[in-house]
Amino acid sequence: MKKAFRILLLIYLGISLHAPAQTGGARPDVADTGKPQFTFITNRYFDFGAMAFNSTASYNFQFKNTGTRPLIISEMHYSPVGKNDPLAAIQISYSTKAVKPGKKGNINITVTTSGNIGSFNNTIYVNSNAAAENYPLLLLVGAVVPASSGKKEKEVDTHGFFEFLGPMIMANTPNFK
Repeated sequence: MKKAFRILLLIYLGISLHAPAQTGGARPDVADTGKPQFTFITNRYFDFGAMAFNSTASYNFQFKNTGTRPLIISEMHYSPVGKNDPLAAIQISYSTKAVKPGKKGNINITVTTSGNIGSFNNTIYVNSNAAAENYPLLLLVGAVVPASSGKKEKEVDTHGFFEFLGPMIMANTPNFK
């Protein structure tokens, strides 16, 4: 049952992240529309792996504005995908200054685990002048495990479904760089 749920969740994520962005920008295969464009230097998904209960971890996503106009992020928010137990508090920080064409920008995500032991899966949405409103920009996954008691504990595998989904998302989503 758990395996079937994960497969359905992966299919849902693949479809939701496949939605095309209205990004335009300077690409060799697209005419210049005079808009900014997100081009990620890091992957657009990150697996936090096994995190101890009540712990905090951060990851910095890096992107470049490959468009011809300044890129302005007006708002970012997150939403759990499917059953998201335990809830993980997510803090998103990004520059409110415009990212000029050819320059790099950062989106820092901090996850604080709380609630119950289990896995989390969240999509980060962006409102900017480079994408459609509430564009699903980033994907975060991980698992909350009991704090270590010093004994060697069984390792939790949280990577299996992302090894399957990551390449599929990247291959089938425009501008997924």
